[in-house]
Amino acid sequence: MTKPSIIQILSILAIILLIVIEIKNIFYPSKEINIIYYYVLIENFIAIILFTVLSFFPHKLELLAIIAFNYSIEILLIDEINYMGLFMFYLGISILYYRSFFTNNKLKKIILLSFIYCFLLISKIHFSFDIFIEFSLNSFAYLLILSFSIFIIKSKDKNKIYIKETLNLSDYPGTIEKDVILLNYAKSNMSYKVIARELYRTEGTVRNRLNKLYDILGVFDRLGFLSTFYNHEIVYLEKVEDK
Repeated sequence: MTKPSIIQILSILAIILLIVIEIKNIFYPSKEINIIYYYVLIENFIAIILFTVLSFFPHKLELLAIIAFNYSIEILLIDEINYMGLFMFYLGISILYYRSFFTNNKLKKIILLSFIYCFLLISKIHFSFDIFIEFSLNSFAYLLILSFSIFIIKSKDKNKIYIKETLNLSDYPGTIEKDVILLNYAKSNMSYKVIARELYRTEGTVRNRLNKLYDILGVFDRLGFLSTFYNHEIVYLEKVEDK
């Protein structure tokens, strides 16, 4: 029997906690029953479903990002001053970054998230202009601190001497030399349909083969492959045994 991962254990604990909260909110509501009350009930129910999926597929960390963004939007829109919403938003971005969400179409995705971020800040005006100013200044201060932290980490990494890593497919039984081309296409922003057209194969054949390769490499899916091997040179070099 496979030992459960930390993500699976935390997901199960989150499910139990959310179920208890849902039961408590339904039978012993502490807030006025209005549209926000029902929104929170639905939000927690969706989170239970996503955590359940995550407990079976712990590599699907983008589900955790969805949960983080969902709660972030609720907190930022409903509470006057609650910086937990900001931290949840930053958590969602960090998870997406870890899952190589920004590898392709980086600029468009950054602009979209920036637009959402600014919209959430501007929404504070409906409480009062003073709250909007205070929250915005503190939010950008936290964002500045986060940016400095990332800059320091990145600068430290640049001072290290890196040797370009190589992914040698011949080390993985079940792969063939042609898989090098297929995986290099997978590193691009091409869809299965475009890759199939480039290789003169059917879309289903390409999809099935890539899924098989992800399984062989132990990365589960395309995002896992990108986050693990995006900066690797992919080759197929059979080792010559000494006689």
